Amino acid sequence: MAKDWEPLHDEIRELYHVKNKPLAEVMRLMKGKHSFIASERSYRTQLQKWGYSKYSTQKSPRPFGKKPAASVRGVQVFPSSTASANISSSLPSISTEAPAFDPNGGHLLQHFDMQTNSMMHPPGPHYSDFNQDLPFDLVHPAKDHSGKTSLHHAVIGKNTHQVQTLLYAGDAVNIKDYTANDPLHYAAMAAEPETVHLLLRFDADFNAKGQLGRSPLHMAVSATSGPIVDALINAGAEVSSQDDKGDTPLHLAVAHPSCTAQVQGLIKALLRAGADGNIANAAGLTPFHKALKLYSPSNNSTEDFSLQNVLSFLQQGSSAIKPFPDGVLPLTIYLAKSPDRWSYRSSRSHRDIMTQFLDAGASPTTPMASGEPMAHYYFRKLHKGWQTDRKWAERLCSLANPSHVASNGNTLLHEVLTHVGASSNRLIDQLLRNGVDPNCQNHAGQTPMHILFKRTRYSPTTLLHIENAITKLLAYGADPWIRDATGTCALYEVMRKVSNLTPTLPRLLLKSDLRCRQHREPSSETGAARTRSQGWPEWDQATRVEELVEARELIFRQPSSIPGDVEKVMQISAYTVLAEKFLDGAEAKFIGIDDEAQERRRYIANILRDCHAHSISLDMPYYDKLLQLC
Repeated sequence: MAKDWEPLHDEIRELYHVKNKPLAEVMRLMKGKHSFIASERSYRTQLQKWGYSKYSTQKSPRPFGKKPAASVRGVQVFPSSTASANISSSLPSISTEAPAFDPNGGHLLQHFDMQTNSMMHPPGPHYSDFNQDLPFDLVHPAKDHSGKTSLHHAVIGKNTHQVQTLLYAGDAVNIKDYTANDPLHYAAMAAEPETVHLLLRFDADFNAKGQLGRSPLHMAVSATSGPIVDALINAGAEVSSQDDKGDTPLHLAVAHPSCTAQVQGLIKALLRAGADGNIANAAGLTPFHKALKLYSPSNNSTEDFSLQNVLSFLQQGSSAIKPFPDGVLPLTIYLAKSPDRWSYRSSRSHRDIMTQFLDAGASPTTPMASGEPMAHYYFRKLHKGWQTDRKWAERLCSLANPSHVASNGNTLLHEVLTHVGASSNRLIDQLLRNGVDPNCQNHAGQTPMHILFKRTRYSPTTLLHIENAITKLLAYGADPWIRDATGTCALYEVMRKVSNLTPTLPRLLLKSDLRCRQHREPSSETGAARTRSQGWPEWDQATRVEELVEARELIFRQPSSIPGDVEKVMQISAYTVLAEKFLDGAEAKFIGIDDEAQERRRYIANILRDCHAHSISLDMPYYDKLLQLC
């Protein structure tokens, strides 16, 4: 749509042709006064149409038959001096500038300064609207002892009408006082939205560096003026500009002494506008670091304000892994101030923050103030609590590094098995699938299976959970023969603590061990295999013989490596497992033999009789099989 230039014709002519203002200044004034925006090229084209184009006689020739006026010769313009100033001050003050026009062409010929009685030539071809310095009075308007112009004072005095008058009169808007502040800096400090909008309309530099290297946005944040912050952001202000100390507006907003919704609004506005929460100042602190340092847990609105700040930063991409200057991680600082509350179902804000931390890459094994990994602390102290949000357990297990160990050598699997319960199965599965070593020993030499038997009381429900845990550990290659620093293995602990409560667990471990030995090549005993064979040599031999009689002799031989307090129960459990092995093989043992059924019946009966003699109770299906053969 074509622009309507005619309403502005006289004003543009006055500014550009009569007052000889640079085109850039004319464009700025038209934009500020009338919201009229056009390109430099459009302005020059229109000026040419009107016949006001400067220094372009070829493009705009004078009318035919009219001669140019003779130039004024012999007049020299001297720079302003003290002497000339004194002379001029003694003359009557009339109009400071009287334009003279050529009656033939209507073009500006010369300026005559009535006050100084000096003749001033019109600008010649050696001037340019944009590339040369502006006239002295435009670039350096009158300043007082502090370097402030009339516009500075009008802004500081909150005189919006005077500000508007000065701007419409063409006063320079981007001019600094002796503290390096522009009028826009003072408008932002004074929290005067109307003045700020006026200055911005007249192309005030919204990124200008002022006192302490601060931008108008820094000033607006310090003044907690939401409308001005919004106006500067909408105008295009750099939201992450740093002052002389490296602080961004976001640094100042977070450190603001008042904890109000207004300050919280400033922080959110800056973050929404793209303010970078990861820029470090000269002290090495980012705005997010400051938000964490200022967070103080309490039961009042101050805590809510601090929590909302932390959450806002994380939601807008602040780094959860960029350390403080002393190397401490952000999550460590947060945990030091609220070590337990994030795990409770009732603490929604804390759980949201922790979720954001983990989503942003923070490790579940981030050390707490004590040095203990967070996930380890959770399972050791919090997981058993009734108020705990159990979903955290699965999340921590799924994200944890499987090879990470705490200062005591415990893996996360050790900690999970400290308190086994109904929810433990999924956690154990998750950790084992992720690659946690079921045979990893802590500094006391204990494997995760050792941890299962550190308790002193075992209810039927607890025993069921332990059995499920052992089944999963064995499926991933857990070795019950590994001994801790005291020489105790998990198998011994089972015999000591739970064999009198249930025969299932001892047999479960020995059956698993039997399967491992049957699938092992005798000539390749290395590592774990050697540990198994050395744990009980007689048992190792008994698992390889062809007849139960030989196995019984080996099992009930005086053992050389088993503690006396578990010797008897170990022998009974081992013989039971071997007896079941031979009973299971009875079907195949007598295939193709004469009187096959009779031989099989006699064989099964002898094993059952021998087990009864040793007070061993076998599962009922074996007795049912014998009855079927009779």
